[in-house]
Amino acid sequence: MQHRYVPDLGDFSKFAVIDALSAQGTDRTALIWYLVDPKEVGDHHNNDGKHTAYLTQDRQGLAQCHPELYERFQSIHRTGEKHVGVYERYEVLPTINYFGEPVSYDGHALTQRAVWRTGWLKRALQATENTDMVMLDPDNGLMPDRLSIRSQSAVKYASLDECRAFYGGGQRTLVVYQHAHRQGSAAEQASRALHRLSEDLGVEREHIFALRFHRGTTRFYLVVPAKHYQCIMRSRASAIIDSDWGTRKHFSLITL
Repeated sequence: MQHRYVPDLGDFSKFAVIDALSAQGTDRTALIWYLVDPKEVGDHHNNDGKHTAYLTQDRQGLAQCHPELYERFQSIHRTGEKHVGVYERYEVLPTINYFGEPVSYDGHALTQRAVWRTGWLKRALQATENTDMVMLDPDNGLMPDRLSIRSQSAVKYASLDECRAFYGGGQRTLVVYQHAHRQGSAAEQASRALHRLSEDLGVEREHIFALRFHRGTTRFYLVVPAKHYQCIMRSRASAIIDSDWGTRKHFSLITL
């Protein structure tokens, strides 16, 4: 996540997923931003974070899917603020616990990075205390197997070790943002990511799923339900697809 994305279309989909899967805040959620500096990761040259036209020209009927959320995003857009803290100040979804410490290796030698990242994880886990669901929001999604946690680009990913820690052995539902890339179809990418989570977290494949958001840049929300919430989470995901979100083709459900 980067501050400049506020309040773009991706963030709108993110809060829509949280609201639906938490039953409109009935289940308390922690949102781990995985904040990065675009200059540190070499992204400062692109146009990311400028997808806000949907808030002034809603040609796809997003406002009808969640009028209250849409109005809150419009209010944030009018302020011109580019900082994730604005979501908390405007109480976009008031039951969320936010963790916004940047994932930055700036000033850390290569040999120190793994230790620093472990400390960051411990502090982030504190934000999940007494929560039922945690969403991880790294720039790119799950860390590739080939990538070391000490690599500079590792700040753009959530590692499987981190996913396991936040899942807590099935005590809480885990949701992971996954950015689509060019290797394989969207369905293939989502399936590969779900398989990795299933194997690493020891969760049967039929219990995990992904919600694909089709507007703007393709993205997925990988969902591993808490052990006592498997049927409930699948029911809530199905309700998204049966609502305007699904009938208007904004979201689709991917299963294994």
